[in-house]
Amino acid sequence: MHNQIRYYSVPGGHIHSNFTCRGGSIGVFTQRISHPELNSLSPTKAAARIGLPLCGHCFPGEAEQVKQQAAAKAADDGYCTQVHVPSEIMAKVARLYRPHGECPACGRDVAISKLGKFRKHKRP
Repeated sequence: MHNQIRYYSVPGGHIHSNFTCRGGSIGVFTQRISHPELNSLSPTKAAARIGLPLCGHCFPGEAEQVKQQAAAKAADDGYCTQVHVPSEIMAKVARLYRPHGECPACGRDVAISKLGKFRKHKRP
């Protein structure tokens, strides 16, 4: 008998490989949905079937691959893939009530999140 991965999803969250995530993102009262029909699939195929991203703690290698695929799909959909705000822009806008800056990839004026990332935006 070979080792099969069990998949659990959290509504509006990620796909996990066990009932309690090592990263601590699943609480005692968090609703979990078991997906026994996906046990024979690879993590990447299971994520595509369910439509939720993989947990970075439970699937460290595959989660990065899925993120890259999502970024490539977003680029195909007309969205700019620039996410991280350069430090020189962040230094200028960090104290603003609603920080925004020019995206170096597409030149648009884009809102910046509290985590220092450009919000999702379409290319001009």
